[in-house]
Amino acid sequence: MTRFKFARVLIFVTILVVLLISSLLIYWKWQKISKMDTSLLVHTTRHVGMYVRKQSISPKISDLHNMKMVKDQSSKLQWIISRQHGHSELLEKTANKLRQNNPHLFKSPQRILVFPGLLSYSQYNFAANAFKGGYLGELVQWSDLIACLFLLGHNISIETNAEKLGEMFPPKVEVDFDLVFTDYIGLYALSRNNLFAHYKCRLRIIDSFGSEPLAVFRTLDYVDSTTSDLFNSWIIENLKQFWTYYPHTPDNTFLGFIAETPTQSSRNLRKKNWAVIYGKD
Repeated sequence: MTRFKFARVLIFVTILVVLLISSLLIYWKWQKISKMDTSLLVHTTRHVGMYVRKQSISPKISDLHNMKMVKDQSSKLQWIISRQHGHSELLEKTANKLRQNNPHLFKSPQRILVFPGLLSYSQYNFAANAFKGGYLGELVQWSDLIACLFLLGHNISIETNAEKLGEMFPPKVEVDFDLVFTDYIGLYALSRNNLFAHYKCRLRIIDSFGSEPLAVFRTLDYVDSTTSDLFNSWIIENLKQFWTYYPHTPDNTFLGFIAETPTQSSRNLRKKNWAVIYGKD
């Protein structure tokens, strides 16, 4: 009888110990998540080829501009930084409202590489000419895209040097990217680094004017007739992977750009019947 009582006590004590340990583990995990969610600072660290940042309740554009990867590439990102700074109040206000109304959009941050190919080759002079009347449509999209990805809480890595691409992808690093945003010039750089096939379905191409199904350069006959690696790298079957400046065609995905709501004073401005004709070679 004594042995039976002792066994019952031992079982009871064992159950209590297990419950206590389980409770401590749950509390520790909850504390860890709570600290991460309530952190008001954005910490940026270089980790196996990409930048990983802790979640922030209300990240700001200034947090993005203080990241080491942005500072290190500020000469190429100067116009992008300037545009983001000018729209920072609107961006942050919109992101906070979106967080309140659609909190699920912020719960699954992805690892994203942003590679603006147009800034990666000095011969195109996109960065140098941005303040001198150069082409700005593509830079507008890159500026707004980077800002929105950051404010949505994604772990983004920005690279403007094509030569460094090979260092940022498996098998040289332990992490992989969920998405890669680039452009046609970036596709060429990815193909040169033998990365196109690996990320083909995860690519999102910034394409201002869009790509339609019957475009001649996308046909296999045209690819066979040209030796250009740039043309060969354009063969992507899913046209929804092309993100456009305007909704030119339903075959692509409309990305758009930031447009401020006119103020009352701007509505009262007198308008003249002027037209602008613009072309480029």
